[in-house]
Amino acid sequence: MPAMVTDRRLIEVANSHREPTISLARKSDCLEANYGARIFRGDEVLGEGNNHVPDDIKGTYLCKDCPRYEVNGLRGGVGSELCVAIHAEQAAISHMLYLPNERGNGASMLIEKVKNGELVVRTEIPRPRCVECAKQIYNMTLIKQVIFPIRIEGIDTFVSFSRDEFHRLSIQNLTANWAKTFPSLGIRHR
Repeated sequence: MPAMVTDRRLIEVANSHREPTISLARKSDCLEANYGARIFRGDEVLGEGNNHVPDDIKGTYLCKDCPRYEVNGLRGGVGSELCVAIHAEQAAISHMLYLPNERGNGASMLIEKVKNGELVVRTEIPRPRCVECAKQIYNMTLIKQVIFPIRIEGIDTFVSFSRDEFHRLSIQNLTANWAKTFPSLGIRHR
């Protein structure tokens, strides 16, 4: 189960990374949802990115051209592997790979979401479901945790997932979404 962040220093540092991460999300060219991700250790930024189409097809490829839109009802992470977009988490990890490995040990990844230009304020614990990103985070052993801002009873704070937990929950949530999307397949998650 994800944990509420209680470490005052981490809350302070994560808050200092929020605005730049929100700004990254606002620069996303995805028509469905805009995400920004920032990997940091303390005040040091180790990697950052947003969800976007690759530069060589930018301006010519539209979300409506995405194979996901050809199959009605693909939402909740189902079929995300069909999309050509680079996810914010993937972009941040790619950016981080240019650094010497020891600098990133124990890093945190902050993820922000913007929809229609407005910051999405989470009031419930997020349900990760992108197995592709979760797998990269899991294998990037330098990342200790993935954190999301959350508002609980009017108080802004953060919720933290260990990288193992983020991976496990992504698989569980995606499996549940596949079962809901395609009930005739008889998919059951444990």
